[in-house]
Amino acid sequence: MLNNDINNPEIIVDSLRAQGYRITKAREDIVRILCNVKHYTVEELVNELKAIKKDVNVATVYNNINFLVHEGIVNEYNFNNKNSVYELNIGLHAHLVCIDCNDIINIDIPTFKSIKDNVEKNTGFKILNAKLDMYGYCPSCLKNKSNNE
Repeated sequence: MLNNDINNPEIIVDSLRAQGYRITKAREDIVRILCNVKHYTVEELVNELKAIKKDVNVATVYNNINFLVHEGIVNEYNFNNKNSVYELNIGLHAHLVCIDCNDIINIDIPTFKSIKDNVEKNTGFKILNAKLDMYGYCPSCLKNKSNNE
């Protein structure tokens, strides 16, 4: 997914429709929620969908998430061996993962792209996706830890 398409569910939905995919209300709603550029578990997506409409089928959410992952629109991550989380494919970026509260923060690292480009140039290997995850304590948890000591 191109960075220009982030936060624009209409472009994502129109792109899928142009490829011949059926756009259900559930699929469209999931795309809209994911456009918040946040990490969601399936349970969190179900709760967001329930706030929009009463009738939510968990299997439908799983099926649509799997479809969006397969199409490269959404990335699946599994941090700290917890439940998988999903986010829009926003290109190369790193994650800061708090090992206390499990908060996940996206950060851009300008050299990440240059590392990818350099590896491709020197090896001939075409990198489609890469990830860099850093684990530690978010400022809030770090403050709580220092207050409790």
